[in-house]
Amino acid sequence: MVKRKRTSVEDALEIILKQLPKDTPSTISEIASETNLSWNVVDRATSLAMDMQDYFHANKIEVLGGRGRKIVLVELRIDLTRLPSKVREWFIDEKFFKGKEKNHCTTDEARQILGTNTENEGRTKFESAVQCVIDALELEDELSILELSKRIEINRRTIERVLDFFLRFQEYFADFYLKKIEGSLVLRNHPDIYALDETRMIYMLKKLYLPHLKVELPDEKERTLFQTA
Repeated sequence: MVKRKRTSVEDALEIILKQLPKDTPSTISEIASETNLSWNVVDRATSLAMDMQDYFHANKIEVLGGRGRKIVLVELRIDLTRLPSKVREWFIDEKFFKGKEKNHCTTDEARQILGTNTENEGRTKFESAVQCVIDALELEDELSILELSKRIEINRRTIERVLDFFLRFQEYFADFYLKKIEGSLVLRNHPDIYALDETRMIYMLKKLYLPHLKVELPDEKERTLFQTA
């Protein structure tokens, strides 16, 4: 029996995304066989992708600074100049004038909101670290890695690994997403929001940025809504 070489979850995800055909259902076992990766690493990598893909469909991050101090910035991925004027005016009003502001929190306030477990002194799983960093950035960005570390009680080295992971894959998930259907994974293109009519464009903007305004549709109806996109 040939022993598989251990592959990091980050490298595994890159291998999977390069080889996974679009619009073709594949099981974890089939992907593992095609990529010569273990079932466990394929399951971990694809689960991580699904955990972060919605965030990076809507947002992009930038890490500024050098070795001594790094700051994480978050920007909306939508290009407002490409929206029709009526939709652009509506979105700006809902998102920036009526929407909830990101208030600056102290470290202690952020820890309380995020539910940081101060008693956890063990090693944090990478999956948990990914979700913790996303939660912290959704609360407030323009944070240093040191401040992120204080807010979520995760060491700086792990946070840097998470941020490298985000930077490595965020542009991919701006265009594609993984969906689980009856136990199989399917890689799909996101609808091109700029090619949609205004009704569907507004629906997508609500889904990405204004969830409190979104009317939930069953998956089947949402898929039908965008079939002609």
